[in-house]
Amino acid sequence: MAVALQKQVSLRDNMLANLEATLSANVKSGRQNTSQETAKLVLRSLTAIVKDKEWKNAQDLLRILRDFGKRLIEVDPTETVVGNVVRRVLKIVRDDYLRVHLGHSADQKLLLPHAVDDYATAYVDLKDHVLESIDEFEQEIDYALDNITQQADRLINDGEVILTYGKSRTVEAFLKAAKETRSITVVVVEGAPKYDGHEMARNLGNANIATTLVHDSAVFAIMGRVHKVILGTHSVMADGGLKAYSGAYSVACAAKHYSVPLLVCTPVYKLTPQFVTSEDQVGFNKLESPQEIYDFADGDFDEAEILNPTYDYVPPDLVPLFIFNVGGNSPSYVYRLLSELYHPDDYDLKGDV
Repeated sequence: MAVALQKQVSLRDNMLANLEATLSANVKSGRQNTSQETAKLVLRSLTAIVKDKEWKNAQDLLRILRDFGKRLIEVDPTETVVGNVVRRVLKIVRDDYLRVHLGHSADQKLLLPHAVDDYATAYVDLKDHVLESIDEFEQEIDYALDNITQQADRLINDGEVILTYGKSRTVEAFLKAAKETRSITVVVVEGAPKYDGHEMARNLGNANIATTLVHDSAVFAIMGRVHKVILGTHSVMADGGLKAYSGAYSVACAAKHYSVPLLVCTPVYKLTPQFVTSEDQVGFNKLESPQEIYDFADGDFDEAEILNPTYDYVPPDLVPLFIFNVGGNSPSYVYRLLSELYHPDDYDLKGDV
């Protein structure tokens, strides 16, 4: 018994150490996993815990998963997808426990007071239910991009000029899908200082899409000729605002000035229950080397503090429409999606179960 327990603890610690090492190495090297890669990496580890870790009831499992999630978030607090996947799995455990506890579908009883439980009752078949639901979640992640791109022909009209900023795998796939049924022209803003818009423009050009690459400073001048702006984002905040890569805010402001519709293509696993607060800039933003934006050989600025933030916050009033893998929604509907995806007790993973 003691040997088996020791093996279970060792298994979880090894998985945690391996995942922490992978995430830490990416942070230190500056390598950016796609959000889908990060989500699946975390989900596979959580699945292994549900399968192989010893737990008696849902209460035990919630505690184990939450502790695991806390450690992962500490590696890189700005990577919101990690916390989102953990919260989603916690919601799965809670919902499946209630379904088993009530003996039938709890969809209509989840909001009733008598449905609240301490999750302490042990059920033999709970693990199978949880693993089945996690498998459905993994399929949702796998097909998220396809579900987003399938909406392209409804949202893009023939002959439109579309502007996008930098490089986004989701936006790239969305535009390529639109090209199959529509004749479009794409203006790509290069996205200094990383200039990943160059790669985006090449990829679109290789797909036979008429593409023009422009400087960031040309956004306002060219916006009057654009029919739509389509952006990707790192995260969608709880108020419907965006945590997007630096430069997105100026693009959104220009779009609003010219009354150009702005669409944000993103899967729902990027939706976080977190808000932007001045006290939590460590958890929202990260600073890159200022050498990317200033050549120190040009002069000595001992008294100057040069900041190179990775992300912009784009408020919800600049975002008319989200294109999620579950359909199109306005920022005002985000609160409803949050209640469907996560349990309120899991919004703050630092607290107790």
